[in-house]
Amino acid sequence: MTMHVLDATLYDNIQGALRTGLTLVPGVPDDAHLIDENRNFEPTEGDVWLGWTFFPQPNRPVSISHPQTVIRHFGAVIIDYYVARNRGSKEADDFASAVVAMYLRRASPFIYNGQLVTIRNAFATRGMNIDQFYTRSITVGWQADTVTNT
Repeated sequence: MTMHVLDATLYDNIQGALRTGLTLVPGVPDDAHLIDENRNFEPTEGDVWLGWTFFPQPNRPVSISHPQTVIRHFGAVIIDYYVARNRGSKEADDFASAVVAMYLRRASPFIYNGQLVTIRNAFATRGMNIDQFYTRSITVGWQADTVTNT
């Protein structure tokens, strides 16, 4: 079996495509309030902020025809929207609905640095209170293909 070496920028490009889509939704906080996993962040009370957790899954070949192989990449990103608890749940609920609708209604793939990313599914979980925040989590399933020479 042939091992396929991933382009070092593949997952950055996939995340870039998904984040480009996210900017289409009104109410997205600025980059200073978009918090990647494994990054220290102390939220300021009253600020809205997003948590971003990216989960790539094992890839698999879907078409093997010499000299090229199509490799399919799957994964998910979890977007956690946090709003001050004293502002109520409506803002977070409306934002979660808008994000899910934007990703699901998109007819064409998102593109970033030439990498196409299609959305497989998107859904939001029930909201909950965490410390001084009310949060809604949105999960977006994605797929991206790459072509390698074998």
